Amino acid sequence: MATTVQYVLEQPGSQNVEITVRTPRSGDLPALQMPFIAAVPEEVIGALPASTPSGAPPTASSVGAFPAPTPTAERPADFPVPGVDRGETTQIIVRPSSFETAKLPVLTEAPAQAPAASGRLVALDAFRGLTILGMLLVNNIALDDATPPQLMHAGWNHMVTFADMVFPWFLLIVGIAIPLAGKKREGGIARQVGRIFTRTFLLLALGCVVDSSIAGHTYIGLGVLQLIGLAYCVGAIASMLRPAPRLLVAVALLFGHWACLRFYHVPGLGAGVLTENHNFVLWINSLLNPYHLKGLFGVLSTAGLVILGSLAGEIAVRRRNKPMDAAIDLGLMGLAMVGAGILWNIDMPYNKPLWTSSYVLFAGGLGILVLAAMVVVNDAWGCQGLSYPLVVLGANATVAYAVPILVKMLLLQKLMVTLPDGSHLNSMDYFLHNCIRHHGRYAGGWTYTLYYIGICWLVLFAMYRNKLFVRL
Repeated sequence: MATTVQYVLEQPGSQNVEITVRTPRSGDLPALQMPFIAAVPEEVIGALPASTPSGAPPTASSVGAFPAPTPTAERPADFPVPGVDRGETTQIIVRPSSFETAKLPVLTEAPAQAPAASGRLVALDAFRGLTILGMLLVNNIALDDATPPQLMHAGWNHMVTFADMVFPWFLLIVGIAIPLAGKKREGGIARQVGRIFTRTFLLLALGCVVDSSIAGHTYIGLGVLQLIGLAYCVGAIASMLRPAPRLLVAVALLFGHWACLRFYHVPGLGAGVLTENHNFVLWINSLLNPYHLKGLFGVLSTAGLVILGSLAGEIAVRRRNKPMDAAIDLGLMGLAMVGAGILWNIDMPYNKPLWTSSYVLFAGGLGILVLAAMVVVNDAWGCQGLSYPLVVLGANATVAYAVPILVKMLLLQKLMVTLPDGSHLNSMDYFLHNCIRHHGRYAGGWTYTLYYIGICWLVLFAMYRNKLFVRL
């Protein structure tokens, strides 16, 4: 069985570079021609040193500040690691005191390399695809009174359903993807913030286009994509912080949202009133609505969820060469969030319209547990074929969300069909009418929904096969 050795190049102020080397025999570490270099993803930023300042080869215990070798140096170097046994994974951490940027090829003596930090995680694409599938199912179910409760949103202050999970999982995924941005996170702070603002603007603009198609007229407001864009903006800026202060920011946002709902004295209403027709959110929305900012208050808790997602993304990146360890860490984080949500529910009930912190933590924690399961299936067990249908959906999430709505509103619902009795139906209602006529109310409703989802999947499959990816 091969031995896996992981070299980690730590670059101050940047994402660590992990290089995994698998040796052909247990206990043997490869003689690597120096410099052993890492692409991030195209620029070479450094090399492993041939020895410690004392002249001895670096080992697992000799972690320190080593000068980087010159880019032209080519010296064989063995890296003996005490205690390496059959099939084990050993990590050597090297912190060069300086880096020299050079355009050099990656040497072929290294049998394998870990994927760059900017690579896509199959488990995340699968989780994203599951969320897209849930959205398509919930938005296009055609069973009326026979709709399963899990495919309908929960009542006021009731336990959450699967339908209530979809939106929080989108926000969670946005956060998880932030540490995977790779090259997009390079450059100075001003450049990174510029990219964040650009993506935020694109999400806001696309959201207004989608909402305008639904409303049938120009609409400027805060819909689904707009809220995601603003939450992303806050979460991405916060992701520039180290994990500990970033966690504090997320906690502050969640507690700030809770404190406003619980303690702010609403004029004519008082504090802590959370009925469906009288609450702080309705009051603040009435003040913001003239400025097209209805829903802005929800950015507090949704941004907190995006930040928590970025912390989960850090785990996925840091542990991507040890998928079972990543799954365990993600599972523990998910359980902690679910537990915190359950406890917070005692004081502040789960409530999607209010985006209560208990709801955000509970739904987000369940999402991280699903991601942990995806990591086990796709990365630890290597069963990526099982997730392929979901990956097809997840690889083009923006298209999967926006295009079906635009096609439905701008084309299918405007294309009219005349029935034998002279009445008219739009093309979608006509198709549903025929499904029910041939298969009955229940089976016909499912036939309509599954056909709709199937057509969406086939379009996304064609894009996936042709490597057409649309990302904001």
